[in-house]
Amino acid sequence: MEVPETVRELALHPFRELRVPPGFERIECDEFLLVLNPYPSAQVVEPLGVTHSTVPRTVKAARRLAKERGKSLLVWWVSPDRRDLEEALLDVRPTQVVNG
Repeated sequence: MEVPETVRELALHPFRELRVPPGFERIECDEFLLVLNPYPSAQVVEPLGVTHSTVPRTVKAARRLAKERGKSLLVWWVSPDRRDLEEALLDVRPTQVVNG
């Protein structure tokens, strides 16, 4: 079964492709897309121009932006085309947000 490219993009990158609902905020940088919601739940970060060497810096920047808006829990939306970043993201310890 062939999936149209627009449907595939929507399935892989819903936070990039869909409109931001009222009360949400989308912040797009070169390295990541951060979608902040008004709920006490995880805020979604999608890697964009991240490389293995820039993962620590990128995670720190995303955490800083979230913290400035009163958010402390982030979840990374890693699509199959960015699976190469999984290990690098897992290597960044959560305690770095407290000290970072």
